[in-house]
Amino acid sequence: MKQAKNFFLQLFITAALLPISFSAATQTVVVADPSLGSFDITNVDGSSLNANLLQENKFYTLKLSVQNLHFTNAIPDGSAFVDIGLGSKMTFDSTINLNPASLTDYFSFQFVNGAQKKIRCILKKPLPNDYYGEVSFRVRPNVQGSSVVTGNFLVYNSNAAYTLSDINSNNNTADISYTVVANATLPVNLVDFKGLVADCKYNIRWQVANEVNLDRYIVESSLNGREFTRLTEVAASGSTSYSAELPVDNQVKAVKLALRLRMVDRDGSAKYSDVVYITNTCLPKSNNLLLYPNPVKETEALTISSRNKNFSGRYVLQVVDVSGKIVLQRTISLQDVQRFSFPHRQLVAGKYFLLLENEAEGKSEVLSFEKL
Repeated sequence: MKQAKNFFLQLFITAALLPISFSAATQTVVVADPSLGSFDITNVDGSSLNANLLQENKFYTLKLSVQNLHFTNAIPDGSAFVDIGLGSKMTFDSTINLNPASLTDYFSFQFVNGAQKKIRCILKKPLPNDYYGEVSFRVRPNVQGSSVVTGNFLVYNSNAAYTLSDINSNNNTADISYTVVANATLPVNLVDFKGLVADCKYNIRWQVANEVNLDRYIVESSLNGREFTRLTEVAASGSTSYSAELPVDNQVKAVKLALRLRMVDRDGSAKYSDVVYITNTCLPKSNNLLLYPNPVKETEALTISSRNKNFSGRYVLQVVDVSGKIVLQRTISLQDVQRFSFPHRQLVAGKYFLLLENEAEGKSEVLSFEKL
């Protein structure tokens, strides 16, 4: 019996010392920064509008900036996807692809029906480092009322070879509120409406045709694009063709100003134009921030550094060309950092203004730079 016990003990020890093999492959951990910028809803021609005045059963374009803010590592394919929820008042048109080849190379798109319509952007190819792109979809508000479009850049790691580690999980979401109203004809045919900056002063210009029972025009402005105040009022002319250009109150001081035209009928009812934005690059440049290197080369990272307190919270970053056109916009979430960098590959060579707004404080600062 003792010999038998010794035999089984030796057999157990020998088995324990044998190498153990298993099929699970070792995954490589990749650190990257999947990020979402801001949503935008525009008319199908790309012109701006007020998202709280979407007309029922009219088509619009929904845009969302998708980014990899890491400067060295790509996001592995099969490690993340973007989920876009359209809220309860909107549906999608899956028959029209608005996305260029530069995006469809990296993402495939699934349209999910349900109580809330969803669009899923699945990463099918590694998303390069320092990447910025904008996905676009044709959408149609189909129920009156208010709701919210939400976006999430989600890590799910189905790649057998790589595991994605998100270096900053605070910049993976985005949202935009919207309101759907009844489809109605404006009390006047608005041919043109735009804001202008001339000699560092704001001006607003509009042109109409066929004023029918119109009483007056009210010009309204907003610093955040949501809360508007009255600037000035002009009586309707009663003519078949009318145009006006007015200076905006000099007391309105802002880097970016949202403007809209309220057209009031004689019975008191009113309709609004789309919202237009004008950018004032004539404001004094920031003394609190540094932007370097300046000029910047294509291969260099563009860094913003604070001379005073660290960056904390959500910031809206815009790059504006010398004509006042916004050529890059994104929302960035930062946590107690003294400096940060952002991609600029999509910018062509030229001179630009950079506008950085602290969402919580509502304050903007302006920097200028040149890309070689």
